[in-house]
Amino acid sequence: MNIRTLTSRNALAPALGLLGLTGSALAQSAYTIDATHSSAQFSVRHMMISNVKGEFTKVNGTIVYDARNPGASKFDAAIDVATINTREPKRDAHLKPRGSPQNRP
Repeated sequence: MNIRTLTSRNALAPALGLLGLTGSALAQSAYTIDATHSSAQFSVRHMMISNVKGEFTKVNGTIVYDARNPGASKFDAAIDVATINTREPKRDAHLKPRGSPQNRP
């Protein structure tokens, strides 16, 4: 599982906007990403012909928003790369980590 921490206000703003949060409404609040209703989606160019879309279905993390000091806000997310889904099983098997139980015969 890869874990990446973002502390940029620019990266945090869209997530807070989706939650309907405003700086005047909060001092410092912590939120948990709803893993049941969340996914990390992507689109990549394939052979300069088409775009391949996919998603990682297992995402979890937390958001800590500090209205008084937005630069101190934190967004911590973990995305399980073994849950990749491009709607093409052979491609998914190729992209999954080799140590993944889902990638073993």
